[in-house]
Amino acid sequence: MKQYIFFYNIAHNTNQHKEYKIEANGMMDALFKAKKIKDQIEAETLTNVKLQFKGIVY
Repeated sequence: MKQYIFFYNIAHNTNQHKEYKIEANGMMDALFKAKKIKDQIEAETLTNVKLQFKGIVY
C-alpha cells in the first residue's frame, strides 16, 4: 500500500498545520479517508479545516 500525505490547516490565523499519512490502495480511497478525518476534526474543533495534498510515499 502507498502512503498519501495530507496537510490540514486547523487554525487559519496562526497557520497551524498537521500532517497525516493515510495508507490506501489508490487516490480515491485516500481522498475518502482524508475527508472522513477532516469531518471529524471539524466536528471536534467547530472550525473550518483546509485540506491540502502533499505527496505519496511508496
